[in-house]
Amino acid sequence: MVNDRNPGLDFFRSLAISLVLLSHTRHLFTWETIDGWNWWWLSFGGFLGVELFFVLSGFLIGIILIDTFNRSSNLMTSIKVFLLRRWFRTLPLYFFILFITIITTYLFESSFSFPYLHFIFLQNYSDDGLAFFPVAWSLSVEEWFYLLLSLLSALVFRWRRNPDTFMVILGFWILLTLAVRFWLAYSDPSLTWDNDIRKNIFLRFDSLLLGVLLSAIRLYSPCFFKRIASPAIALSSLLLLILIIYWYLSLGQAGLNESVLAKTLLFFCMSMVLLPLLSWLSLSFHYRSYWIESTARYSYAVYLIHLPIVMVAVKYAQTIQNIGFSLLALLFVLILTFGIAALLYRWIERPFMELRERIAPSSLINPNRI
Repeated sequence: MVNDRNPGLDFFRSLAISLVLLSHTRHLFTWETIDGWNWWWLSFGGFLGVELFFVLSGFLIGIILIDTFNRSSNLMTSIKVFLLRRWFRTLPLYFFILFITIITTYLFESSFSFPYLHFIFLQNYSDDGLAFFPVAWSLSVEEWFYLLLSLLSALVFRWRRNPDTFMVILGFWILLTLAVRFWLAYSDPSLTWDNDIRKNIFLRFDSLLLGVLLSAIRLYSPCFFKRIASPAIALSSLLLLILIIYWYLSLGQAGLNESVLAKTLLFFCMSMVLLPLLSWLSLSFHYRSYWIESTARYSYAVYLIHLPIVMVAVKYAQTIQNIGFSLLALLFVLILTFGIAALLYRWIERPFMELRERIAPSSLINPNRI
């Protein structure tokens, strides 16, 4: 079988999940006080990791959607097949983990409230919803984005199959998202950086849209895409990324909640500097590694299941407070998380991806893939 995976995109995805794990597993060591060191600083991994996922998701979805609507003679069929293929990829494992979480919470927690909002991906607008299955907040953003982007794309391509029109509309949507974020942040300073802004579904589409815009540039202006992907621009973006991380760390938890710019421009700036890095990796990174590819392949399952495992290990690490035990706990978390993720991929993700090829084959939306 030919391996058609892109090594650069695999590296991007594996880096994203590794950063998320770095952020959450830091709590295994927070019992240890070190002069001049703040364990919260490692939280940048969670912030950066999710932004990596958003930009990458927008990039990949944009390529699929644009190619689909460019070739399609029946836009409604294209929407149906596109959404079915997305949902077969994301929903089976999500609902499996959600039901497991519901059952274990009902059995072991004294108080239980059924998480209705999780079934329509609106849990981000409830404090209780965010606390229950907390990592799913980013999936809510993506699921709503898939739906709205596919409908908008169908309208645009039905009206006018013009690349410039499509990119102008994407740009307008990005600016609209930024404007609404600014307006909310200025009008209500009490809004928090994390729950009220970062996890607000309709305020986060700009990161995904920038990925879609990059995919449109790749398809419609390949020469310009190669310029974006040049080593010099990629290196400059890496330096800017370091500065943005420094900005995040210098603000601290309190500063993030007080800064209007942090609530508005921080996300946009982070996503913008990731675009050249993603472009360069997609074209120029050719190193194949079993570990990178496996981490990328299991990243979705790892993302959904890792937090409860980490929380159990943290409970014991905070009680025992021994560096050797914390290191062993970290190793245990990684082995167990990736082991379970591999099983979930084998028994849930891959069978459903094979099933979608029978129910909604890619040949229905792309005649070249028959």
